[in-house]
Amino acid sequence: MASFLLESLLCLLPSLLPLVLCLALRWPAVQCWTREAVRAGGYSLWVIICLILRLPTNRRTTTLTEEAGSIKTDDQTSHEPRLICKPTALAKYLLQKCGSLARPQLATWPRGDPHLQTLCSLMCGQVDDSLQFTRDQLLLRDGGIVALDWAVGWRRGEGKKEHQSDGKALGCFTRSPPVLLLIPQLWGGMSSHLKLLCLQATHQGFFVVVLHHRGTAGCPLTTARLTEFGDPSDLEQAVQYIHSRHPSSSLVAVSEGSGSGILLSYLGECGSSTALTAAAAISPVLLGQVWFEAAVPPIYHWVALFRRKVQLSSPDSAECVQASSEFCELRPKIRVTFLDTGREEPPS
Repeated sequence: MASFLLESLLCLLPSLLPLVLCLALRWPAVQCWTREAVRAGGYSLWVIICLILRLPTNRRTTTLTEEAGSIKTDDQTSHEPRLICKPTALAKYLLQKCGSLARPQLATWPRGDPHLQTLCSLMCGQVDDSLQFTRDQLLLRDGGIVALDWAVGWRRGEGKKEHQSDGKALGCFTRSPPVLLLIPQLWGGMSSHLKLLCLQATHQGFFVVVLHHRGTAGCPLTTARLTEFGDPSDLEQAVQYIHSRHPSSSLVAVSEGSGSGILLSYLGECGSSTALTAAAAISPVLLGQVWFEAAVPPIYHWVALFRRKVQLSSPDSAECVQASSEFCELRPKIRVTFLDTGREEPPS
């Protein structure tokens, strides 16, 4: 009899185990332990993947930020968000009124991991491409060409603009709607964030124009020179052209990633003489020296090299840059792009 009960219990055990697990997972303490265990296991697996792919982890990024240092305007620790500026009344006001600057710490893993953010934006960041653009090709002083794509409407029916109760569009502060200039990253193409911003700004009554750099997004490369990080000459001429087309409109600019190096450099050189009323940089490269001196992870190295080879191998660019076997590494590409124009090659 005892053996029969034991055999019956063993037969029912596989069926009882899921029931016991479901009952256990209803307890808050068990749920908390399970989440922590899954998070720890996922983080350990991600660290192993980063080691295999030779990707820097968040710890290294935090260390670089702490070593570079910054001017603090409050008693914030090195692990908290920091406002890098002079200790002015405006800085103190922002720290008091902006809740995101007063949070105790940045997002933890996995939300705070930059590699996972990039992967998720590529896989899950699809935005409805319903906007229709018309392109202006701006001829620059050195013979180069940049593209200006103006949002003119919707492909599948005209979208409705949002209006306030008084019937005035949100973006129309005057009779002439403001112009929003979007500056993508230097590698070309618009991310899902900029596409969404473009849609929202168009709904709110802005004139939206996207600046595409030399040799990107179908823009022909007519000179043996790409748009360089921190060189604002192309942006300066584009701003002058846009301002000449809409002289009575306010002009604001938003940049993303490496494109912020151009916008910030332009603001630093032009100062108060710029035609921009306001500007914002999304995910800018603030620690430029640390960013340039740090080794590029192999996976990013080859992806960036492949994109550049595709751009420089296009029929419009073939006459200016010979993208052949000498483009097996980034340094030969830099030699061809910079030395052929009489520029000094970046130091090793």
